[in-house]
Amino acid sequence: MGLMFSVVECDEGTWGEVYVRRNDTCIGTPRSKSDRVGTFYNTRALCESQTDPQNAQESSTLEIAPPEEQPSSEEADPHFGKVDLVWRDCGKSSKWTNITSLTPESMTIGGYNNLKAFGDLSRDIEAANFTVKMSSGGFGLTLLDFSGDACGGDVGKWTLYDQIHLKWLPLKCPIRVGHGFSAELRLFVDPIVPRSIAHTTTTVIVHSHGEEIGCVEVVTQAPASATLLV
Repeated sequence: MGLMFSVVECDEGTWGEVYVRRNDTCIGTPRSKSDRVGTFYNTRALCESQTDPQNAQESSTLEIAPPEEQPSSEEADPHFGKVDLVWRDCGKSSKWTNITSLTPESMTIGGYNNLKAFGDLSRDIEAANFTVKMSSGGFGLTLLDFSGDACGGDVGKWTLYDQIHLKWLPLKCPIRVGHGFSAELRLFVDPIVPRSIAHTTTTVIVHSHGEEIGCVEVVTQAPASATLLV
């Protein structure tokens, strides 16, 4: 799956952010992720002057709001909001599952989104593995590439300065023919990411003992009404 995002500036303090230094640049990130970004600063001014650096231990007494409780991204900036999801079944002719639908039809930037694919199953699934690839829609740059036990626990990964998190949610194996097939991913996109340049291609393959169970490709793109940035 692929994803290409860029960062825009918002009014400081709009969504309770902290700031981290990346390549001598101060970048805002949700305070709820301060336990995994290393050294951070409470304001942009402190970050630029490299004054009063903080870390997860020093800030343990601060109230940390989860991303779901932050102000809506559309209120923060008109470039934030929803992006459309376009999908296709990318499976081989020998696949066990025909993907028939995917929900939702659009996703929100600045929160958690569950992407769920549904299909018709031709064989019982006792056990399975998955592979996920995320790459930029514009340049094909691989941003995430991971795999695991499709029926085991949750498997997730961060990328892009912790601006994007993708998690595989396990299948409820065994799955019998006649009960249908569904596969689910949970995606978090930082609210500082603008929808107008969000262009991603996501490929998820589920397989068992060398045989392909199913494959789905999902493209995220700005709505037609959004103004594209060059």
